[in-house]
Amino acid sequence: MPAEWAATIPGVPLKIVSGNCDPPGEERFFPSEVGVEHFGRFGEAVVAGRRIAWLHGDDRRRFEEALRCGRFDFLFFGHTHRPADFREGATRCVNPGSAGRGRPKTAAVLDLASGELRPFEIEA
Repeated sequence: MPAEWAATIPGVPLKIVSGNCDPPGEERFFPSEVGVEHFGRFGEAVVAGRRIAWLHGDDRRRFEEALRCGRFDFLFFGHTHRPADFREGATRCVNPGSAGRGRPKTAAVLDLASGELRPFEIEA
């Protein structure tokens, strides 16, 4: 379960959004006791001076708007359950895969200082 592995990477702030199959407010994959910040369907924040947005990706209009608005250094998204890492203009777009649904279960850690993205599989 993601809650178990999330607790094993101390010091890494975990940010999540709900997927299209997740009931509103449901956080069963990442309960609050492991220190996860849940944004609902869309979130944005400034972390270490970088402008970051999170969204699931099933709402194509909202995804395109976040991608093309020019406000974000990083855009994290999901929905396809397939890892991806690409640039669209000045925005780096990252899909860490699927920590809750899908096989294999995957996640990624981004070092904001170096830009290094470390994808990994989550053991069942």
